[in-house]
Amino acid sequence: MAANVPLLSTKWPNKEAYVAIVLGSKNDYSKIEKLIEMMEKFSIPYVIVVISAHRNKQKLDEFIQGLSATNVRFVVAVAGMAAALGGAIAAETCLPVFGIPLPSPNDPDGIGAKFATNELPPGIAQVAVLADNVSDNSTRIVNLIARTLAILDPNYKGLKEFMASASVEKPPVIPYVPKEAS
Repeated sequence: MAANVPLLSTKWPNKEAYVAIVLGSKNDYSKIEKLIEMMEKFSIPYVIVVISAHRNKQKLDEFIQGLSATNVRFVVAVAGMAAALGGAIAAETCLPVFGIPLPSPNDPDGIGAKFATNELPPGIAQVAVLADNVSDNSTRIVNLIARTLAILDPNYKGLKEFMASASVEKPPVIPYVPKEAS
């Protein structure tokens, strides 16, 4: 499966993609199946690239600089271990960066990656949705991206179509009744 991952050198830039999914390693591809499934459910065009913040900083810098020549409006950084990828991207672009921290053999709960995604580098914001598992993170991140796209792009219909077809139980509406002044 990892052999099908579009690599930076062969599929970039993709001028149609709204979202760039950046993997720290091609081995991370198997962990983002839910992310890809949700991108397709919400009809969000995406591209997947594999760049390590640690092993190839120059290629990462070239990728970040190339974002301005594309339609990409969001970056999803998927990394484990030190999880520096999202912070390295967020420090160099004005685009929103969503970090998905991954567990690793030395950190099976991904606690270190969650802290790194949430806090590094200091003063640089990236969105860290820290659910208990990668699947929940992916679902929530794509939902946030779809909601933002619905505001930014009047031609984007993916959110409305998904919501219309979803069998999500909506919470009951509780009317606001002000208390009478005593």
